[in-house]
Parts: sequence; structure tokens; C-alpha cells
Amino acid sequence: MAVTVTETRDPVDGRRIAKFTSSISAGGGQDSVEWSFPEGVTQAWVLLVGGGGCGGYGDGGGGAGGYVEVFNLSVTTGPHTIKIGAGGIYDGAHKNGANTEAFGLVAYGGGAGGGNDGGSGGGGGSVAGSGVSGQGYRGGVYGSYPDRSSGGGGGAGGPGENADVHGGTGGGYGGPGKYSTITGVSTAYAGGGGGKYYNTGVNTGYGGVGGGGQGGWWLNSSYYSDPTPGTNGLGGGGGCRNKNGGSWTYAGGSGVVIVSYYVPPVYRHFGSIYNIISRHYDVPFTSNYSIISPHVEFISKYDIAQPHVDFTSKYNIYIGIGFNTQIDASPPKTVEFRTRVESLYKLSSKFEVI
Repeated sequence: MAVTVTETRDPVDGRRIAKFTSSISAGGGQDSVEWSFPEGVTQAWVLLVGGGGCGGYGDGGGGAGGYVEVFNLSVTTGPHTIKIGAGGIYDGAHKNGANTEAFGLVAYGGGAGGGNDGGSGGGGGSVAGSGVSGQGYRGGVYGSYPDRSSGGGGGAGGPGENADVHGGTGGGYGGPGKYSTITGVSTAYAGGGGGKYYNTGVNTGYGGVGGGGQGGWWLNSSYYSDPTPGTNGLGGGGGCRNKNGGSWTYAGGSGVVIVSYYVPPVYRHFGSIYNIISRHYDVPFTSNYSIISPHVEFISKYDIAQPHVDFTSKYNIYIGIGFNTQIDASPPKTVEFRTRVESLYKLSSKFEVI
């Protein structure tokens, strides 16, 4: 098992995005990695989703992993320990998903089918599991025919359905997940697993949007459908298995951590203006600059009366004349510096980004 860190940039506003996923097997607990913010970052947009609960062995879809999203979390450079929760699995007992933890936050693992409490509650028979307040919803319960159908697991965006909502003996749908735009693309996470259905698949319990697994159905030993697991990296709950047969593939999906942040620009000028002659001029120095990726597009114009000099330059960094400075360059703005220089014969300077 290993945590994979995928780092990208939002093409629209230049935010940096780090996504943490794991190849950990269902039932494997937690997988972790150490990670640090770039120097100077003090706030971040953070999303955590716990591992989804396993689908029940005949009695309810798995609850989704808990969903935690904080838009302006105060952070330090680190290092920080990022822990990704695995999905739950049935190994003779229904198992909840594992917690996902980072930056002092905890997204709880989803409740297993069979009415277990968790980040979102597992679907059940007569009693459904409850969700953690602010992280997920309860599961659903069985309907008119307890031996034939069961409720869906809860999701981050709503409760799991009770059975029979979509037909006299139909399985309950998993609760819907919740959408986030933290990656720059609206994506649903933490959907609940669907409940079982004892008949053809017309009224099977579908998984909730956001990675919830579909419930299984059974007519006879030759005609049945296996449940599907929750989606890894979304924290979906596993679909419920029908007790009469089918495979054991109803594990919950693993969780995820996503971080979005800006790196404040810090620039330093070092160098010199060479070959000064005797005449003096007060030179207006006006710069218009804006962030491109994390770079700065900088265009400057120097006007010196006699002789007239137009000097236009485009740099990926801030330019200064004879001083060190630090500038917050987002959002774009215009600043004016006035400096007393002598008639310019040659400009030779070097710059770097700190």
C-alpha cells in the first residue's frame, strides 16, 4: 500500500492543488504520508473524506465516509501527517470504513450495512445506522418484506432511502454524496451504498452519486447480480449483498484528502545600474503586474527627457531598482515608485524569486 500525492495547478486562478489517495486494501485501516506546505502558506481549502462502510450481508447498504470541508483553514508549513482511511469489508462481521485524518481534522469512516453508525450511517433492517453530525446522514431501513429488500446507506448529502420506495419490494437507494469544486471541477464524494433486492434488477438499490456501490439482487442460482463496491478515492459505501448468493465484492471505497492553496509571491532584486552620467532626472516608475501561474508578467517603461529612452521588458519575476521589497501581487494591482536616477546609459540587473 502507498499514498499517492498528485499535485496540479488550477488553470484559471493559479491555486495549487494536492490530492492524496491510497492503494490500501479494504479492511486495511489507514495509510499515511508526511507532507509540507510551501513556505509562507498560512491558509488552505481542505477536503477530507473517510473510508466508506461495507455493504451488509443481506441487511443494508454501506454508509459513506464522513465528509469534512473547510474553506479557510489556518495551517503551518508542517510537516503534516496525512492519513487516508480504507473502506470497510465483511469478514464474518460488518466493518466500518477507517477514519481519514489531516491538519487536526477527522472524517469518520462510514457505518457498515446492518445498521452501524459512522460518518454516514449504514442501511439496516429494522434499525438504520446514524451519521456523524455535519459529516453525513443516516441509513434507510427495510420495507414491507424484510427478507426481500433493505435500506440504502447514508451519504454526505442526504439519508439512505428506506426499501420499497421504488417498488413494492425494491431496495433503497444509497444517500447522495456532496459536491465540491476544490479541484476546479465539480465532483461528488461520499455517496451511500444501495440496498439489496430479492428479484430481478428492475428495483435494485442504486448507489448514491459520489461513489456509492449498487446493491445486489437475486432470483435464482443462475440469475442474480453481485453488489458493487464503493469507489476508492471517493469514500463511497458498498452495495448490499443478497444472502442467497453472489460474490463478496461489497467493500466500501477508500477515502481522500485534497488541499488547495495559494503560495504568496516573494521577490528580491539584486544588481546595479551602471554607467551614470551627470544629469539628474526624477523618473516616474509605474508597473502593472499580474500573477500568471505563480509568475508575474511585468512591463515597465522608462521615460528620460534627454536623451529619450523607452525600455520595455517582460519578466517572470518582479523588477526593482536599487532596493529590496516584498509585494502581495494578488489580486493584480498598479503601484508607482519614484526614484532619483542619473541619465541612464546602460541598465544591467539580475533578479530571482525567493
